[in-house]
Amino acid sequence: MNDDQFAFFKQVVETTGPSGYEQDTQRVWRDRVQGAADSVKVDSLGNAIAVLNPGGNPSVMIDAHIDEIGFIVRYIDDDGYVYWAPIGGFDPSTLAGNRVSINGKNGPVYGVMGRKPIHLLDQDERKKAPEIKSMWIDIGANGREEAEALLSIGDAGGRAAGMHRLQGNLVTANSLDDRIGSYVLAESFRNLAQSKPQAAVYAASSVQEEIGLRGARVSAYDTDATIGIALEVTWTSDHPQAPKTELGSVKVGNGPVIFRGANTNPRVFERLVAAAKTANAPYQVDAIAGGTPTDQNAMQMSRSGMATGLVSVPTRYLHTASEVASTDDIDAAVAIVTRFVQDLGPDVDLTP
Repeated sequence: MNDDQFAFFKQVVETTGPSGYEQDTQRVWRDRVQGAADSVKVDSLGNAIAVLNPGGNPSVMIDAHIDEIGFIVRYIDDDGYVYWAPIGGFDPSTLAGNRVSINGKNGPVYGVMGRKPIHLLDQDERKKAPEIKSMWIDIGANGREEAEALLSIGDAGGRAAGMHRLQGNLVTANSLDDRIGSYVLAESFRNLAQSKPQAAVYAASSVQEEIGLRGARVSAYDTDATIGIALEVTWTSDHPQAPKTELGSVKVGNGPVIFRGANTNPRVFERLVAAAKTANAPYQVDAIAGGTPTDQNAMQMSRSGMATGLVSVPTRYLHTASEVASTDDIDAAVAIVTRFVQDLGPDVDLTP
């Protein structure tokens, strides 16, 4: 990942865009692919689809979801504190003290996730996980009037921890799920634009995955592609108290994970592995027995069916303010996806 690529990665990660409110983040992504695409369109949900070689054969849709988990403003009290409902799946125990950013009337409004401090919790309360209904957002407002000048009911936001480098090539940030996929999607597409593939390529930056794979259902129907690759992050088993017997062996720094199972076409899996070997890119293999909790699930069952695969970057501490991943794994995912599409020709047979 060179300096220009890292700057784009950091920008797309740090731009707030929870499910249903992805517009600002989607603009960052579109700006990155615009010059490489034959066309870019945005549908009524907010999905952005960049198209390359639309007359090619076969057709392949590469998907990543651009949305993040977040919250929506439900109520502002007389003291100016903001009460909210979750967008997507939060672990409440990870929220207290988080810095947040809300897309307000005139731009970002920053705040802190508040709850009763530990000094005031009784012994029973200390033993229990906090409940979301016991939390609020403190934006520093002096009363309801000041807060309502900045925010309206229905405004939404997300965590705002920012991205930082750790040791080696590891980075930490909120919203690596799935801005990592958004980055891999954009950079693979830009690579393919230079190599002129035989396939028609549809790069779908899909919305609303965190609330039910909603955007990918529409993206897959719209493109009607015969092949689909979903780009995601996945949990790891390389940290304490992670049972490998239940999770398999998945490590940050060992390459992206190529999944097997009912949701994955076996020929697509074989070609993804072959692409990794041709590109000399490290990879790991993991298995999910049924439908995956990713856009791949919606893609596989669109229209008459799509031959799908799933490439995921190992990421620790998912759905927290400090997810952790390796830029080496991200670069390897770009190499694998690029090679996979480059190797597609009109005679490809993906019949199981």
